[in-house]
Amino acid sequence: MAERPIIFSAGMVRALLAGSKTQTRRVMKPQPPVTDRDRFFGATFGLDRDLADGVRCVSMNDWDHQPKHPTRWRLLGSVGVARDAGFPDTYDVRFAVGDRLWVREAASWPKAWDEGRVTLGHVFYPASADAPGKSPWLREPEDHHGRVKSSIHMPRTLSRLTLTVTDVRVQRVQEISRGDALEEGCPFPNMADGPDPRDWFRGVWNSIHGPGAWDANPWVVALTFTVARQNIDAV
Repeated sequence: MAERPIIFSAGMVRALLAGSKTQTRRVMKPQPPVTDRDRFFGATFGLDRDLADGVRCVSMNDWDHQPKHPTRWRLLGSVGVARDAGFPDTYDVRFAVGDRLWVREAASWPKAWDEGRVTLGHVFYPASADAPGKSPWLREPEDHHGRVKSSIHMPRTLSRLTLTVTDVRVQRVQEISRGDALEEGCPFPNMADGPDPRDWFRGVWNSIHGPGAWDANPWVVALTFTVARQNIDAV
């Protein structure tokens, strides 16, 4: 079991707090073959589109009589061609069932933090402030919050959300199902005559990764998790 930070935007933090988000997808690095002209370490992958789309990743733990590697995944389908072209056939996705992830989000806290006197109750979380009916400050102004800091700077001790990984899958981003899109925090219900939750997720994905990111159809690590509204060291 590993413990590591994971970054979420304000909108996704609100979905975690609301209980509507229990999945997240992260781009896999390095990428297995995707298109007919992928490049990897200078090698051109000359696999046609149909064959590239037939490549799959499976957990090494699914192989009988093999050493167990909780985070190691192996390519299936056209593996020899991929390997000859310079692609590895095994990948370390870093995440495994049982891992605990402490959420990093944008926040600010008083200068007293430097003196070791700040607790979670003194922290200003913009994700909560932006929610309807929430005060923009969680304490009195004289507590003197500094400027809001990027999520990358949040220390472990001030994280207020802890995720426990219950499932890990490696897939292409466009393989997401309607149900998975709902678990990603889709704000509207999955109705046969309503909008497709996958269309919402496609927009979110492009807003995070840039125009064309969805069409590129990268490999992703799809995590399912439970959410505890506590600091990781208090869970």
